[in-house]
Amino acid sequence: MMKKTKDPKVNPENSCEPNTYVNLADLKAKRKQEIPNPKKIPAAKKGHNQVILILVVLLILTCLILVILTTLLFIEYKNISNELSQMKSNVSRLTSQLQVNVETLQNTSSCESGWLEFEGHCYFFSTFQLKWEKAEMLCLNRESHLVIVNNQKEQDFLDKHGSGKHYWIGLTDREKENTFHWVDGTALSYHSWRKGEPNDTANKEDCVHLIAEGKWNDNSCDLPIFAICEKRLT
Repeated sequence: MMKKTKDPKVNPENSCEPNTYVNLADLKAKRKQEIPNPKKIPAAKKGHNQVILILVVLLILTCLILVILTTLLFIEYKNISNELSQMKSNVSRLTSQLQVNVETLQNTSSCESGWLEFEGHCYFFSTFQLKWEKAEMLCLNRESHLVIVNNQKEQDFLDKHGSGKHYWIGLTDREKENTFHWVDGTALSYHSWRKGEPNDTANKEDCVHLIAEGKWNDNSCDLPIFAICEKRLT
C-alpha cells in the first residue's frame, strides 16, 4: 500500500503565502503614511495665503497711517511756520514803532521845572513882586522875556494860570506916548484893554499889566507887581 505524499501547498509550515500577505499589508500601510493626505494640502496652503493676506493688509494700513501722520505733520509745520512768520512781522513792526516813539521822545523837548507849556512856548509866573524893569531883567536872566500876548487863546491861558493876580507883560509906550510896542520891537496887533484903558493917568502910566478880569491896564512902571516870563520851547 502506497503512502500519500503531503501536498506542500497544503502544509502551512512550508508555505510563504501568509508572510507575503503580511508584508504587502505592511508595505501598503507604510506607503499610505508616506503619501500626504490630498485634503490636508489645500487647507494648509489656504492658511498660508490667509497669513500673507493679513500681513499685506497690515502693511497697507501701516503705510496709510504713515501717510496720514506725515500729512498732518506737514500741515502743522506749515501752520507753525505761518504763525512764526506773522509773529516775526509783528515784532518787526512793533520794534519799528518803538524806535519811532523813542526818537520822538528824544526829539521832544519839555519846559523846565517851574515853567508851564502852551503851544510851543514856556511860561514862568513869578511868586514875588517887582518893578517892570526888574521884571524884564528877571526874564532875561532866565533866557526869556516878559510875555508877549498874541491872541485870545494865549490870553485865556494866562488868565487861567494867573490865580487872579496882576502880572507885568512885555508891552510899553515909554519911547513914544500912546504907541505901544512889545519888548521884541513888534507893534501891537492883538489887545485886551479894560474899558477906558489905556488912559496914562498923570502921564506916568507907560507899562502894561494883566488884571484879574483877564484885561489889560497901563500903569506906572515903578509899581511892584508880579511878572510872567515867556520863551520858545526848544
